[in-house]
Amino acid sequence: MPLDHNDDLRNDFCDEMNASVNINGPGSFILKVVTTPAATMVLSNPAFDGVPASGQFTLDVTPEPTDTDATGNASPIDAWDFVDGNAKVIFSGDETDITLTKATIAAGDIVKITSFTYIATQ
Repeated sequence: MPLDHNDDLRNDFCDEMNASVNINGPGSFILKVVTTPAATMVLSNPAFDGVPASGQFTLDVTPEPTDTDATGNASPIDAWDFVDGNAKVIFSGDETDITLTKATIAAGDIVKITSFTYIATQ
């Protein structure tokens, strides 16, 4: 049987994650190629909206976090990080965890986050 956490604990974890992203000012969402940032979107503070439910938390995208002048990279995005205000990685993932409308970001592109839901481990 897989490991299972109750929803109260999962919601508490979501709250702690949100607080961690907001340490030292607003956090950021960074799209990367290996370890090189291609676009950085500064998040709202708090980054996640309202209260978590059933271990899920929705990113506040009003207004949409945007990088209006992306660094870009010639290769497709393959990693991402949520970092706090001091650029400390709070959690991360790879391209299989997100949906991009364009996998390769060019220098000067405008990049926006239109939605993101954090799901705490069940």
